[in-house]
Amino acid sequence: GNIMGTLFVDKLDPQSGTSLEIGSNGDTITIPSGCTITNSGTATGFGATNKPAFFAYASANLTCSDGASTKAPINTSVIDTGSGINTSTYRFTVPSGGAGTYFVNFAGKTSIVSGSNAIYYTQMQLKKNGSDVAKQILDMRNPSSSVSDISQQINLNVPFVGVLAEGDYLEGWVETFTNGGVPRIAGESTPVTYLLGYRIYAW
Repeated sequence: GNIMGTLFVDKLDPQSGTSLEIGSNGDTITIPSGCTITNSGTATGFGATNKPAFFAYASANLTCSDGASTKAPINTSVIDTGSGINTSTYRFTVPSGGAGTYFVNFAGKTSIVSGSNAIYYTQMQLKKNGSDVAKQILDMRNPSSSVSDISQQINLNVPFVGVLAEGDYLEGWVETFTNGGVPRIAGESTPVTYLLGYRIYAW
């Protein structure tokens, strides 16, 4: 019959071969609170805590209104392990079971559609559920500078590390102010405007 109780040993070795199995299908093996597992070998089969992971980018330019905040058109998905990227709404939504701490980066490139106008001001924002969680601003307005002194394209990176819950969504937004020009969010086959991230800690 079955023997119930506590087994006190200092080491477990397999009876034959080199494989040792603990428990059977459906069993729960519990490590009590306060215990420590020290691994000096290779751990496999414990899952990947860096998922969900995602990377999507804008593959075409999007013309914007001068001085208006516009959502970055991340319409091309490259990596999307949790099916969180929506290339129609241009957002990443934390999928079921995906809650945790994430590293995220929104990168954007803005430029002038045509002509000799200059970019005076660019703001790029990473928004969570519609509110800013990170942003970068480049303000180059200077009354003493001529148009030729001011760049016509700007690249900014907006990194973020923070906690995301299931259903939270992220979007990248760009606002560009010029001296009377027409700005655009740049999209290219080599990603220059993109949203990427991955979970670094799950609970």
